Amino acid sequence: MKTKVSLFQADLDNRDCTVIDLRVRLEAVTMTQELWHSKIESNDNASKLLCMTVAALLESSDVLLVGADDGTLYAFDPSQTMGKGSQSTADDLVLQKRLLHPVLQLLAGRFKSSSTELQIAVLHPRSIAVYAVTARGDKFADEYRDMNLELLYERILSHSAHSFISGPLGDDERSYLSLDGVVYLFEQEINTYSHYLPSFLLPGPICYSKIMGNFVTFNSAWQVQSFKYDRLLLNASRKENPDGNTKEERHYLLPEWTFLIGERAIEIDTVDVPQSSVTLVVLGEQNLFLFNSKGLLSAMKRLDYVPNCLHLYGTDGNGAARFLVATEDGAMLFYDNISLRWAAKLPFSPLNLRLATIGSLKGVIVALSSDGELLCSYLGTVPYLEQTMIRRSCEPNYGSRLSTMKELTSQMKHLKARLEAAKEQPLQENLSMRCAVVEALEQDNGEKNNIDEEEPMPLFKIQVVLSKNGIVNDVMLTFHSSTFVHVIPPVTLLPAIDDRDVRYFSVYQTPGRVPTERSLILNATYLNATGKRRVLVNEVNLPLEKFYAKCPGKKTATHKVTIEINRPPVSIDRLFPEFRITTEELEKWDNCIGLRLLYGKVQPVVILTSKTAFVYYASLCITSRVNVHARSEPYA
Repeated sequence: MKTKVSLFQADLDNRDCTVIDLRVRLEAVTMTQELWHSKIESNDNASKLLCMTVAALLESSDVLLVGADDGTLYAFDPSQTMGKGSQSTADDLVLQKRLLHPVLQLLAGRFKSSSTELQIAVLHPRSIAVYAVTARGDKFADEYRDMNLELLYERILSHSAHSFISGPLGDDERSYLSLDGVVYLFEQEINTYSHYLPSFLLPGPICYSKIMGNFVTFNSAWQVQSFKYDRLLLNASRKENPDGNTKEERHYLLPEWTFLIGERAIEIDTVDVPQSSVTLVVLGEQNLFLFNSKGLLSAMKRLDYVPNCLHLYGTDGNGAARFLVATEDGAMLFYDNISLRWAAKLPFSPLNLRLATIGSLKGVIVALSSDGELLCSYLGTVPYLEQTMIRRSCEPNYGSRLSTMKELTSQMKHLKARLEAAKEQPLQENLSMRCAVVEALEQDNGEKNNIDEEEPMPLFKIQVVLSKNGIVNDVMLTFHSSTFVHVIPPVTLLPAIDDRDVRYFSVYQTPGRVPTERSLILNATYLNATGKRRVLVNEVNLPLEKFYAKCPGKKTATHKVTIEINRPPVSIDRLFPEFRITTEELEKWDNCIGLRLLYGKVQPVVILTSKTAFVYYASLCITSRVNVHARSEPYA
């Protein structure tokens, strides 16, 4: 079979990439070539609910973010081993964090006011949380780096969540959240309005078009609906007061235009390019619909296969929309508007498709399956010689649906029984970790003699005792310290450990820094017998007496902070047992104590307990910030 091949440049999600334009029959399907792959394992055989997004969190490469229904958030950096083989390693997993609730969807954007960095928004069933992401590489182990999550804010939702989107509305970055019949509008960390959708029965896809200034959704009447953003502000059905109280009235929105497609919409996406002839692409169960900016149908194509997902990646020189459609059989079809340009075969049926820049490679295709397979690939030229995989499945009958429901009910009962058994018998880790604070001179005299006299002595040392109960390999200990102290070494790599391994870490004071917290976080990651990476987290409490010393307190200062409580105040000697305050000192200082910083020239803080009211008084000579609800007033 002779074919005509021509090369052209395409902008894949604002990334230059070379794509082959091959005008052939659909039977000329090629296999995708694997660059990198990984598998997200599960503790049970039940199917997982996964979501994926690609974010430019690193300077040199995009990061693949995957969320699971068990609340685990994964972050992969395939550029670590992209040129060393397709099999992923433990270095590719730069983040694995267990959140408190299942992860429904992930978004990357600027969701924090006065911030130019990208944040991650995580949608939970009854809340949305925004995290700041920091990538950390250490001078002691440059080949290892991980990512940390810091919770910026979390909003509790009054309705069960389904999906959410984000887009630039007006002058600020804002995000939409689609719930069960309610659409919430958030302006960064502020909840502005919420609205009820008309003709709503089950949640459907939703997107925002920057060209039209509308957000588009799908209702239970099989209609595509478009709502103008300006009308959302004029017809607000809910406003949030500064005190957190809400007033709710069921005022339904009126769409700007509707279009009946007569089938369920699987996915809706927009083309945010002004010169494009297509603004909206709707992937249905049996047809593909293309709309212009006025809501008129531009083109329609009958599908001879069962589609799974859709991903838009730009336009060509003539303004035609370019997008990918993945099928139930693992086919990946490339379209220019309704013209099929290329077909490729994936090793699995993808649940989600994205394009990413991995290292120096641009336009890498990222696919995620429902079984947790994560694949990075590119278009190959090796033909797919098996039978054509594009087909339309038959409608299931009542008997097959009944058997499926019985099977799912049995799996739910089995999982519930396993969950109850797991609560009674917690999961046994192959590695256990205990931390304790020891004096710097308690270790060994030989080490003391080798210390240079000009080097500063550590404040104290942290003893970490590792005990293993099975096969443990590649243990990495990482301290996430604060700004006022630093730990030496911050990262320790142990390829293998004994049944009981003891390690010591020195803690040094950072000059010019004031202690603001009393704990350090120690993460221990290791590989178990099955090759899965496990994470242990331990919090080390820092001794207060290593940073502050007691002193007599003066009741006159520049500022005073009053902390009101609802119970009798605890005495000073019980509030600070580390300083061993005697009864004579307590009587002499009149129930008042001063805390003097050992390192640095900072005025002492004076803490006083009231004898007649349930309050604490904190007096100081500099401006202070207290992370509690307090009343502050100056006094002489």
